Formats: sequence, structure tokens, C-alpha cells
Amino acid sequence: MKTEKEILCNRIKEVIKERGYTQKFVADQVKKTEKQLSDILTKNTSIDVFDVRDISKVLKYNFFTLPMFSGQEKIDTYKPNRRKARISVTIDVEDEVAEKEILSQILDKTTVKRLIG
Repeated sequence: MKTEKEILCNRIKEVIKERGYTQKFVADQVKKTEKQLSDILTKNTSIDVFDVRDISKVLKYNFFTLPMFSGQEKIDTYKPNRRKARISVTIDVEDEVAEKEILSQILDKTTVKRLIG
């Protein structure tokens, strides 16, 4: 069974191909070397939420809608009656602007406003 990272990275590679881009082009746009991006997409090099955000912007594709970000896969698998699940996530950010930007990509606007105003 594939890990969540493998699923995410495979989808990123698919979208790069669908858009007709190269990994070098995407790497340049997100201020990484081609090797750094390749390592993220093919090896056990971690990918953080900022990398996902930057790649999403370049490819004009919201990777935050994938199951590993929404929790939907876990709800479907472990709670077939679709009860609401509580998900706790800790994201360290430098300032409130970055926090709001990341939360708005993951959550709906009403929830973001309720959480941080």
C-alpha cells in the first residue's frame, strides 16, 4: 500500500506532466534545485506544507484537496457512517499572515475567520 507522501508526490508528478512542464521548470519556480525537487518527489526527503503550497501555485492545482489533507480517506475507511472526525494539526509559522494563508488553503473561509479572525 502506498504512503500518503507517495500518493501526493505521484499526483504532483502527474500534474507536472499534464501541464507539459518539466521538474526543472517547477523547481526553478519554487526556488529549489532540480535535484532537491526530484529527491522530494522520489525519495524519503520530506515535503512540508510550504513546498506543497508553492508547487500548487506553480501548477495551478490545489493539492490540499487530496485525502491526506482533508481526512476524508480516514473517514471513509474507518468510519463508514461518516461521523465527523476530529483532526489535530500543528503548523509552525513565522507570522499571522503565513498562518492565515496556510489555513485558508486547508480550511473553508468561515472556519479560518472563526479561528483567527
